[in-house]
Amino acid sequence: MSDKNEIIRSAAAQVAENYRKSDILMYGDALRLPSRTAVIEIIRDFQKILFPAYYGDRDLLKLPPEQYSALLMGHVYDKLLRQLELVMPEGEEGARRAEKVCEAMMERLPHIQELLLKDLTANYNGDPAASSRQEIILSYPGMFAIFIYRIAHELYNLGVPVIPRIISEMAHSATGIDIHPGATIDEEFFIDHGTGVVIGETTIIGKAVLIREWCLAWDKNNGCRFCYDACPYEAIELDENMRPVVIPDHCNGCGACQSVCVSQKEGSYATGATSRAIIVVPESEA
Repeated sequence: MSDKNEIIRSAAAQVAENYRKSDILMYGDALRLPSRTAVIEIIRDFQKILFPAYYGDRDLLKLPPEQYSALLMGHVYDKLLRQLELVMPEGEEGARRAEKVCEAMMERLPHIQELLLKDLTANYNGDPAASSRQEIILSYPGMFAIFIYRIAHELYNLGVPVIPRIISEMAHSATGIDIHPGATIDEEFFIDHGTGVVIGETTIIGKAVLIREWCLAWDKNNGCRFCYDACPYEAIELDENMRPVVIPDHCNGCGACQSVCVSQKEGSYATGATSRAIIVVPESEA
């Protein structure tokens, strides 16, 4: 009969040796990492702040809305600060950075809420099966994934390590929708039947913009129309000289035009071209 204790001692010694040999910190008090449980709790608190009628505490909702929001934002500030201090450099500089991020997040919350309300309207208008906005807030996985993205994206833009990815994984685990916090997604965003959707870090979802100085059809009048042929939404028309023109109201930022543009591949005839002649950018930059 095998000796259980001896087997365990031998295996434990090998595991401990692997700790020591690893090129990343595996064991010891020096490891400073945020708590996934605490981060999830912070996200739940953000839900209570941004959609209080659906996620808020009934007793607290008896307070005036300004008092309710201020109370919860104070709690979230303190919780977030504790987690940020674990991912920032130790010392006074790291503590100051953590405070600056908390302050910036509180200042950005009204804007995040405005974006989410526009996303909510896009979901309602885009899904004929939606009976109400309330239904979308409470039950639509796509709306939850967008909510998670909006929070994670702000922290990502503020230079916070690790925590934005923990947040984005909440949506991925719960919905099957994987949105990198570094992706750039314009307002009025809607995901329908999103299981398996992956939106990477370099993704830009916005509107197509044509840079005429770099476009072969405009610069050289050579009849190039790859973007026109590729657009599945009739968001690109040809003018009287057979040159492409973007129709912003028809564009949903799918990127089909950008993917086929050959201006950079063939070499733009305009001086200084550093990109394709048609690109997708956030609507605020279009």
